[in-house]
Amino acid sequence: MLKYKVFETNNLPNREIGEKIIELDRVNMKEEIEKAGLPPYDDKWRWNTFKEGHINISVFNENDDLVAYLEFGPTMRIEGEFCIYSFQIDKNYRRRNCTFINILVEAKKIFLEKKVKRIICGVFKTNVYAMNLYKKFGFSFEDIPNEDKELLAVGDMSLLNNSVFSKYEARARRK
Repeated sequence: MLKYKVFETNNLPNREIGEKIIELDRVNMKEEIEKAGLPPYDDKWRWNTFKEGHINISVFNENDDLVAYLEFGPTMRIEGEFCIYSFQIDKNYRRRNCTFINILVEAKKIFLEKKVKRIICGVFKTNVYAMNLYKKFGFSFEDIPNEDKELLAVGDMSLLNNSVFSKYEARARRK
């Protein structure tokens, strides 16, 4: 049975959750960071990002292991624009639709509550898995000025009502 916790990162429920998030980041992003030719993952930098107060939906298994999380929040650029700062799923829980679907359903509720109009996310050009996932949900991609390793995935709220999302949402309601 999976458990979901929603919190703001500047108010972590406890330090252990922060450590679990950092460990999942480090494990999941190691290969992508290397492929992109970037310096190794920086724990100190990640601890500092928690101070920004992003919204985090974390998923834990019956052993209280972190198996996935989605972290997002408003940008300072455009009113109603939210950025997905990180979306990580433990390799052992990928392709298990219940984890992925339920995070998205929970995020949709928050996006509607916060009156989100536009969703953006930086994606490494080498991260084919993530790019295909965003394409599947209807995101388009834009170049980021002066950035050769990442693209910006861009979508509006219609993404959360398209046929792909609706199919996943219906599946989540049946469980």
